[in-house]
Amino acid sequence: MRCSSCGFDNPDGGKFCGGCGIKLSVDAYERGERERQLLRLLVRGEQEIAAGMGHDLDEVLAEADTVLADGAA
Repeated sequence: MRCSSCGFDNPDGGKFCGGCGIKLSVDAYERGERERQLLRLLVRGEQEIAAGMGHDLDEVLAEADTVLADGAA
């Protein structure tokens, strides 16, 4: 779980950041997970473009909207 305060990458399940000592929260974990999902989505699209596989921007944006909507709930 990445600390939202200092960016330190903590092991899952920890209650306090190993970098700055701040209390870690489930909200911070979920926010970090959404960010990782979006980054994976962008990387996948970039890899598909580089491989000449084509790329459907509307599909990627729809997936990104789903990830973001899940976080707003």
